[in-house]
Amino acid sequence: MAGTVLTRTQYSTGKKALYILLGALMTGAMWRARGSHGWGSEWGVFTCGLLLMLFIYAVFGRKRNASFLHIVAAALSCMLTTPAWGTLLNQTSGYITENATGETFPCNPLSGVFIMLCLGLGMMPLFMFLLSRLFSDRKYSLKDYLIVVGVYFAVVYICNATVSHLIIKLVQPESIAAIESGLKMQGIDSSVYSFYMEHFSAINSAKKIIFGRNYFTEVSVISRALAAAVLALVLRIFFKDKTGARVTFYCSACFAVGITVANVFFILGNSDLAHKHPWLYNSWNFWEFFTGFFAALLIMVVLFVIDKSTSDEDYRDVLIPKVPSIVEDIFLAVVSVGVGLGLSTTRMLARRLDASDTLSLIIWISGSLITLSFIILMLTGKLPKLWRKPAVSISRWLCPLLFALHMTVYFFVGYGEYKAAVFEWSAVQGTTAVAAVLFFIGYASVHFLNKNSDKEKKS
Repeated sequence: MAGTVLTRTQYSTGKKALYILLGALMTGAMWRARGSHGWGSEWGVFTCGLLLMLFIYAVFGRKRNASFLHIVAAALSCMLTTPAWGTLLNQTSGYITENATGETFPCNPLSGVFIMLCLGLGMMPLFMFLLSRLFSDRKYSLKDYLIVVGVYFAVVYICNATVSHLIIKLVQPESIAAIESGLKMQGIDSSVYSFYMEHFSAINSAKKIIFGRNYFTEVSVISRALAAAVLALVLRIFFKDKTGARVTFYCSACFAVGITVANVFFILGNSDLAHKHPWLYNSWNFWEFFTGFFAALLIMVVLFVIDKSTSDEDYRDVLIPKVPSIVEDIFLAVVSVGVGLGLSTTRMLARRLDASDTLSLIIWISGSLITLSFIILMLTGKLPKLWRKPAVSISRWLCPLLFALHMTVYFFVGYGEYKAAVFEWSAVQGTTAVAAVLFFIGYASVHFLNKNSDKEKKS
């Protein structure tokens, strides 16, 4: 059933281009920070997803399904779908790597491109589905959400046991040959498939076999890519959600292209050019920055295109069952403020400063007490309930504030071998710093332009 009519923000071509660039700069810088000590793989992707969703809220300003809970839930969904990728990145240069021993095994570079595309396609499909809820006019129930999540993981596990192995055999038989050699070295008389099924998705078992981790990782990323494609089909055919399917698949494809194109730095870093340009040896960090940059750039373009064909009616999903308001508030407070802001920032700071167990413990206790204090003050009405405030308005100031916090910690906080970025200056650190500065200048400028535009409309 349709609700109220939305007042959609209309931007000039110039402002759209600026927002696209700002999203790319912010996500590129944050994806670089994500790969450094303090954030970690899953929590780092959570932070990137949180900031990207806040930015999208700030830009598109849609009320449909908008809530701070939705923002945090989308960020948390990134943690559910984050795959491993450590052994995959040199495949576009023509070899498979074994991180534990440094051994390599030749492969077709084109097969490496295919694996990287799969990695990107299956990286954040549930995040993209939740993102689509801002644009789609198809109403979903809690049951529908559970079906969507269930379909994704069901396809992942089914493909892990079946078709992903056939795809590897077809596309990259070298990966199978590599793990076969590892099994023989360990004296294991078993086929690759039998070994995998015996240790189904158990990456720790795979790490004991040379090139085992690579094979298990490839199975995982191919399965996740297939699940992302199936998920989009289910949204389109079963739920008849054309916009949801488009956002989910196209934005996932954007990430696939972004993470694969950025992989060019590994090709350059492994070439003779690196001898003439030593900064190319820092290929991993450049890959991280430009993964976020290219992926967000393309995602913003897709969202602006799709936004043109989206209904202006305000459809809302009702996901929380009827419970006493205090119970609902406590749940929303814990998830949105406790996890979304408190836990993510406290963990990041504690890990950057854990020069001793004592200091780390002090930060954890202090961060927990501060977060709990804010929650109590909000629940008792002493402070506004963040989760009840207009999420679009919150996003416009919270996005640059959180980004500034993470960049400050990244550049100026560190210890021991994990130095602050400002003390490990390099070409990629300079690129990240310039991107962050340009983002804040651009964000402030466009905010000023929007305020002047609003004043002109009122007058």
